[in-house]
Amino acid sequence: MEDIFPSLPGVLEPNGLKHGGIRPATRHQAGEGCLNVKTTRIICSNADVVLEFSTSPSSRLQKLPPRRYLMGASSAALKESSPYFRVILDPDKFREGRELLEKTTQLDSKYGTGEMFLVDAAMFSELPRISVELPPLAGLFDKADLIETFLKVLHFGRTGSQNSHHSTQQILDHLAKKSISFVANLIILSDRFGGQQALTETLNMQPQSGVSRPVGQMLMSKALRHLQTSGIEDEERTRQAIYFALFLGYNDGVVAFTHRLIIDGSKEWIHGYRDGWVGIDRPLWWHLPHGIEGILLPLLLTLCKDRIVALKFLTRLTSIQTPKFPEELHFRQKSILDTITDLQFHFLRAYGALPPESSHPSQITDPTTSALSPPPPQQPKKLQCRRMYENSRACDSFHLGEIIRFFTTRTKTLHLESTLSSQTHYSDSDSEDNNEEHINPQPPLNTNFAHPSSPPTNIPNLLASLRQCPEYQIDANHIGCGLRRRLLPALDCLANFTTNSHSAVGICPIHYNKNNNSYPSCSKKTTYASVGSWRNHQFRDAVMVSIGPGKVDSIIYSNDGCANGALAETCTCVGNAELARAVFTAKRRIWNL
Repeated sequence: MEDIFPSLPGVLEPNGLKHGGIRPATRHQAGEGCLNVKTTRIICSNADVVLEFSTSPSSRLQKLPPRRYLMGASSAALKESSPYFRVILDPDKFREGRELLEKTTQLDSKYGTGEMFLVDAAMFSELPRISVELPPLAGLFDKADLIETFLKVLHFGRTGSQNSHHSTQQILDHLAKKSISFVANLIILSDRFGGQQALTETLNMQPQSGVSRPVGQMLMSKALRHLQTSGIEDEERTRQAIYFALFLGYNDGVVAFTHRLIIDGSKEWIHGYRDGWVGIDRPLWWHLPHGIEGILLPLLLTLCKDRIVALKFLTRLTSIQTPKFPEELHFRQKSILDTITDLQFHFLRAYGALPPESSHPSQITDPTTSALSPPPPQQPKKLQCRRMYENSRACDSFHLGEIIRFFTTRTKTLHLESTLSSQTHYSDSDSEDNNEEHINPQPPLNTNFAHPSSPPTNIPNLLASLRQCPEYQIDANHIGCGLRRRLLPALDCLANFTTNSHSAVGICPIHYNKNNNSYPSCSKKTTYASVGSWRNHQFRDAVMVSIGPGKVDSIIYSNDGCANGALAETCTCVGNAELARAVFTAKRRIWNL
């Protein structure tokens, strides 16, 4: 039930508006240029308190008009469903609780003891008012509808609620029509104001509209279909879906959407945390919990017991010195990019641009003797040309140049620069001698080798650009020589783990959140990383991975031959997930191409 009242002026006269009536908003209330926009709604007929929600300071910094949302609610229902309101409305703890008690006593003496049913705006204006600041929200939706839906969940959405079944079904039907963005912001409100349990119970209910699944599963299925059919990159929507899946514990959704974010990349990773991942002016899906992004925030949450307080503390901390915390999502994407880089280096070594890799794994030696020991003898470079002709070396030299040109100018995955000097001295020469005429005052032409562009982070686009490798030959007798014939099968192997249909590099909560205290062999250096994390050095134990054309030939582990052991019996995605982790985090790779 709701009533929409006009904004409250200084003096209000009773207008005899009955419950359920609607008064249209006046022009100055709905105008975009007004200084203070108010929206007034009533959640239930026995409302005894008015919650005045105001926008966060981040919205004011964006030069948006300040908005206030006045919501009439029942203090008893709020305290029953929300620990936040249970504490703030306690007269023994906070001023708001004492004011509510005093005002309720005055209204009882004026209108009589018992439930007071609102009949007009004048009676509404007499209710005690509590100011509440909204957390950072994002998305194109009606914030008044969002706040009203959240309060209705607290009033009618709980399983043991004594309210009418009709009101609960109205909430379920209303949520079933909403988007992931709307529900993600609803979760933010529940996180801020302590309504997680009520919202979880509501999303796990089934509507009566002939659907056999809960509302939460319906929304997640709709988001998964949109992910598979839409080729548009929407990082905010992907993060909202991850946040939603983590909240309800939908492991399949977490795997699929984290996989999508890893292979698509984040603007935070491209610009080197330009906006700052600890900013309190951003929604919570930019600070994904459970160690997925950063390790300091979950630690502060256990100490502060409040996410907003923890984020404010982090902001003060990083204003002094910005630390770089390892993030699981970013680390997994960097591991994939490192594997692609290793593939490029393999061909550069094969054609002689880089020294050959040692065939034996590095071992710890005595530093006093290792400096005096002679370097290992270098074996002669093996010809890569498929034809044993007199011009086979010329064929290799030709393809080496084509490889460097392709990686530097076409895909832009390789950067070349001089090790002798930089070109920054040209800017310093003018400051030293302003009046001196230089023979060559202009610096050399700036090429693409001097200043590399931002590295590509979208894995499918990167693999697609590498597939455009041309098939040039030195002459007609060398058909089949070169990079393309050997590069495409390797890209097919990597694509098996980086497509949306497999989700092999996504984070599976079943084994990612496994407590590593049950593994006594874990060292103290790896206690911050969970067992299923790619950052856990105890399980980055694939000493050698042999990769052939389109497949992984063999993997040799340093322990008992499996990474998670008994966890493979409980997690359906361990097969692909552990194989992907072994390929992308291997200590050494052998490319049999």
